[in-house]
Amino acid sequence: MDSLKFDTLIAESGLFEPAAYPGNAFFEIWRNESESQVREGNLMDGEIEDWVNQSGRFAIPKTLNGDVGYDKLRLIFGRPRPSARRTTSGRVMVHGHYHQFILPFKRETFSMLLESCKLSRQILEVKEYRSIASHYAVQVVPDQLSAGASIQSFLQLIRLQNPTATITAHSYNANTCTTTGIILQTDDREAEAIKERIIFHKASLGCRLLLQTILVDISLVGCADYLWDLKQDVMDIELSTGQHTWDSYKARDEKPKPDVELSRKAHGLRIEVPDLCRRVSAASIWIELLLESLTQDQGGFATKGLIVQWLENMKIQAKMAKLDMEFIAKRIDNQVGAVYNRFSQRDNITMQKISEATNRDSSAMRSLAVLGALFLPGTFVATLFSINSLQEQPFWVYWVITIPLTLLVLAAWIFWTRWRIEDVRRQELALDEKVIA
Repeated sequence: MDSLKFDTLIAESGLFEPAAYPGNAFFEIWRNESESQVREGNLMDGEIEDWVNQSGRFAIPKTLNGDVGYDKLRLIFGRPRPSARRTTSGRVMVHGHYHQFILPFKRETFSMLLESCKLSRQILEVKEYRSIASHYAVQVVPDQLSAGASIQSFLQLIRLQNPTATITAHSYNANTCTTTGIILQTDDREAEAIKERIIFHKASLGCRLLLQTILVDISLVGCADYLWDLKQDVMDIELSTGQHTWDSYKARDEKPKPDVELSRKAHGLRIEVPDLCRRVSAASIWIELLLESLTQDQGGFATKGLIVQWLENMKIQAKMAKLDMEFIAKRIDNQVGAVYNRFSQRDNITMQKISEATNRDSSAMRSLAVLGALFLPGTFVATLFSINSLQEQPFWVYWVITIPLTLLVLAAWIFWTRWRIEDVRRQELALDEKVIA
């Protein structure tokens, strides 16, 4: 990266606020054949030069025997802004966004840190990628202090346990067996996980790929936790729909859920599974790259076999996770179908109720029609007999005319109704024959 572009990124990053809060966190570990020592704490802007030169309070621990023959790893962690808050899931959020971090350094101090430790200047450029895609770069930088030796500079972007990817820029000096780096966009939980694994695998500090392997391991563990959460969500939906083959599972929330919420949750899981699949696939790519690099490493070190076995175990875990995700994806599809069936059943019940109500209304209208057919002829004849010229007729004449007229009207209505029924039936049969033909 050219200097002009680098200076522009520094000016526009908004990453540097020297007076924002007490300091950054640093972590260091030394180890020789007989003992090891860990040191960590805050790091102020004015102490960066001492930290780089390992002088002052950052000098080599006197408890170590001698000043040569040991491996060391030294890291600086970018910390959240003071206004950051932690959500119920443990993730850091600031103003509605994850992982807003700052470095309490001056811009000039940061430039000096990158230059002195041979760290990649692309770290600010990669910061803009966030979790869009993984990134990996290796650069070999000659070591001016040691003829024939070189420093390897690494730049890594990988998602660990949070939605935003962690940026790691570090270098490995093969002459002094020293790993030096800066890690951005990690919260306290991720930082502690990194430290714990470094301490646990301190016997492998001489490996130039130890830090990358640890980050991939944490990423894979985060994928496993994510996978377990997805399994529990699917089982909750299965419990609500009744479409399951297990009996001993207890739902996290036993309250009955409406079908709309189940549908929303199932479709949300459909989106999350591909995201998890991408994370596991990215971890698998990292594992293959690290195994290939270790295979090509001619130097060799005492714990190389342990690192290779560690990566092989992670490779198997990734394959098993992919199998689980394929199975979960099928279970989610089944639950989406089950939820749709519940919608269909509810719609069928609603339509049945509407049909029953329509039939009741039809029966009422039919009753009114029958009553009209019974009384309308008599009413018509009575109206005729109210005329002055017909008022002298005997009463029995009224019945002689009304009864036959009423029977005629009822017969006509019954004939017309049956004809309409038969006509509809003939039309349906004709349509069926046309479809069959």
